[in-house]
Amino acid sequence: MSQPETKQPAVSGAAKWIDVLFAAAFFAHLPIGYEYYRRMWSVGHYQFFPLLMVAASWMIVTRLVESQPKRPKAKLTYWLLLIDLVLFASAALMFSPFFWILSVVLLVVIYVYDRWGWEGVRYSSPAWLLLFFVVPMPANLDLKLVNKLQFLSSQLASYILDAFGQVHFREGVVLITEKKQFFTEEACSGIRSLFSSVSAMAIFGVMMRYSWQRHLFNMIQTVLWVLIGNAVRIASVVYLADNVDESFASGTTHELLGLGNFVFVFLFALSTDRGVNAWYASTPDVTRAALEDDEVEEPVVDGVVVARSTAFRHTANRPVVWQWALVVGFALIGLFSARLTYAKSIIDNFRFDETMLIASYKTDLPSRIGGWKLVSFEHQERDDTRLLAPESYVWTFVKDDNRRAIVSLDSPYLDFHNLSDCYEGFGWDVDYENRYLDLDNDLNKPVNLTELKMKKSGEHGLVIFSAFDRDGYLVRPTFDVNYDPTRGMEVVRHLRMAFGLLTQENDPKFSKQTLPISQVQLLHVNNRELLDVSDVEQLYVEVRARLLSSSRFEK
Repeated sequence: MSQPETKQPAVSGAAKWIDVLFAAAFFAHLPIGYEYYRRMWSVGHYQFFPLLMVAASWMIVTRLVESQPKRPKAKLTYWLLLIDLVLFASAALMFSPFFWILSVVLLVVIYVYDRWGWEGVRYSSPAWLLLFFVVPMPANLDLKLVNKLQFLSSQLASYILDAFGQVHFREGVVLITEKKQFFTEEACSGIRSLFSSVSAMAIFGVMMRYSWQRHLFNMIQTVLWVLIGNAVRIASVVYLADNVDESFASGTTHELLGLGNFVFVFLFALSTDRGVNAWYASTPDVTRAALEDDEVEEPVVDGVVVARSTAFRHTANRPVVWQWALVVGFALIGLFSARLTYAKSIIDNFRFDETMLIASYKTDLPSRIGGWKLVSFEHQERDDTRLLAPESYVWTFVKDDNRRAIVSLDSPYLDFHNLSDCYEGFGWDVDYENRYLDLDNDLNKPVNLTELKMKKSGEHGLVIFSAFDRDGYLVRPTFDVNYDPTRGMEVVRHLRMAFGLLTQENDPKFSKQTLPISQVQLLHVNNRELLDVSDVEQLYVEVRARLLSSSRFEK
């Protein structure tokens, strides 16, 4: 019996033009892609994204080779590309990696549609939907998730340390032993392995052709194993670093322990998945076929097998104006984004040398201020800077009623640093108030400062702080400065950057700041609420004025 003839779809001149258009679109995305790569690589819990993109690409190709080609509506391809062009233009004008990756995912979907039709888009959807694992959450939701999981991980780790008799106590995300304090992120909160573990299980599920219900179950059970695994890891790091060797808290040993934790989490999640399979296999009413995608038969038309690996292409002549307009549009926006990426690397991504800051000394503050007496001074330098500044000069004052106020000069910063995030990390509930006047240097009154009122397990705290550049000029919070960028203002700023009309000298975002930034803060903690804060505020005003008149801020 003779085998049916294999037929390859025809390829026309219009199809060659659409290839040029897709090539132009993909190349235009590269400049902002560099910024996307740089930002994602700098955040630990997204560093797995190159491997996931490779895995997703491989599985998209694998599924499309198996899918049935279907002639798409060519005109719809152009309309979809026009939508993607608008989305890409928005990403370029706002210089937004978030909109950029959405534009890339849409471009991949359009390409699949143009070659394989909606059937190909549907059949490959489990693979290209994996790309959304490397889309950063909007509105810093991922950072909020980080904070929540850090608290939960540190609490679970504290219970484990109690079970093993390790003497310690916990303040928010900080675990403190007799020898050392460990930030939860330093001990490792597990947020890094959360996204990577869930993504790994999603890739496994796509390979196994699971239904969406099975994917959802696997993600939930993986999150639970991540929490368990990382609570064990935190407790292990604290115990081993405190009792065996400090190398378990940093360096190569610490990283190897983290890799072992990821393998532990993934294997237990995989074992749970296999256990579910075994349970389904022992249940007569449920078959494994219900958990997998249907196989795709080779299409046969009039005794001719249509090759799976090649899709139907455009066979009719299409208006060249559509193609040329879209090619030029992607090319122009690609050139704009390349120029803007280069300009921003010069203006926004500059570095500074901390040695430009002059050291502070105990004598920069007097031994007595009002009823407050200076009792100690300390210079602190830190390797881990997730919650605290790299360098601090700390003065401790006490009053006759046994009240204590800790004054610190913290640096270096690139901009105003809201300390509410730091104290929330230490377990405080924080309400903050900004008091800023139009006159930048009116610093002899309790104004031009940020005040935090805090509560935690029977304790009440008050923090007052202000930020200053190297010349001693006030640095306001971003939402209080004269330069308060809206989306429209950011677009205008990027346009000026790209066309060379904006430099660091005439940029309102930086023109009043001589980096690096230092912050003066005062911390007062008491076991009862402080109803009258006037004397603490007055102490801060006097301290701030003295420090600003020291040699550190000489103009």
